[in-house]
Amino acid sequence: MQKSQIKFCNPSDLLKLQNAIIIDVRNYDYNEGGHFEKAINIPIEDITSEQSIEKLSSYSTIAVYCMYSQQRGPAAAIDLMQIFPDKKIVVCCGGFCAVRQAFKDMILE
Repeated sequence: MQKSQIKFCNPSDLLKLQNAIIIDVRNYDYNEGGHFEKAINIPIEDITSEQSIEKLSSYSTIAVYCMYSQQRGPAAAIDLMQIFPDKKIVVCCGGFCAVRQAFKDMILE
């Protein structure tokens, strides 16, 4: 898989995704700036764990982001596209920073 194969979505599209799970893959910086209440946290280093794969297997769409969706978000998407070739995997443009702007009243501190 290559970075050019990654599909991106806007933050406003996150809540429109069908049968989807939203994953915040931030690790060391997870507590910076809050948390999107509709997302779960699976740190990038755990994204391919057996437990994570089991948790994600029932969803047809997986959306991921990190702080800016420049490194960890796309890396997680590539890993997930290899594990789940038949699922829709998307990266949220702008990462948590963009999500925080789009959904101000849905951010938990």
